[in-house]
Amino acid sequence: MSEPTPLRALKREPTEDVVDVLERLLEQAKAGELVSIACAAEMTDRCTLSSFAYGEDADFGKLVHAIERVKLRILLRNGVDEV
Repeated sequence: MSEPTPLRALKREPTEDVVDVLERLLEQAKAGELVSIACAAEMTDRCTLSSFAYGEDADFGKLVHAIERVKLRILLRNGVDEV
């Protein structure tokens, strides 16, 4: 019986929509327009990551509300039309 072939991660091209959203958010952050941010992502290996950051004047209620809006858009599959 031969040895099983080890699994290897395939090199993928960046997902354009993901890069666009991140670049737009980075521009807004550098312009001082963002006071808090929450991020959830799925990696190529199907693992997930999440992170958040906030400034002194962050309104956590608004951030949680924005997260719920994103969750609803994902569940309804409305795509990325606004950040």
